[in-house]
Amino acid sequence: MMKKLYILLVFVALIMMGCAGTASYIRILEANGDIRTDISDDKSYTYKVSIKNTIDVNWDGGRESDRITAVNTMFKSSCKKIKIIDQIPIRRGSYIHGKEAVTWVLKVKCIN
Repeated sequence: MMKKLYILLVFVALIMMGCAGTASYIRILEANGDIRTDISDDKSYTYKVSIKNTIDVNWDGGRESDRITAVNTMFKSSCKKIKIIDQIPIRRGSYIHGKEAVTWVLKVKCIN
């Protein structure tokens, strides 16, 4: 019985690891408020994307590669190419478990 439970848990973990970076996963992060998109406030870039450094299975908003993957996934249907102009960390104290709370603001230029 324990062996079957262990196999099931491993299977569920593998499925969840494949979800990070997908369009559906990005939508979940948006719904939770971990990612927010705004139109730019000047002409040097197209969008301003705010990403909190929350951590989930195979996702860390504090990891640059995950932020870039998220932005590419978000705009792949509307932009031929994405250029990240700037990434600015906004420090907001710390989470209850002690990790520093940071929101990354990315200035994204859509190149068509």
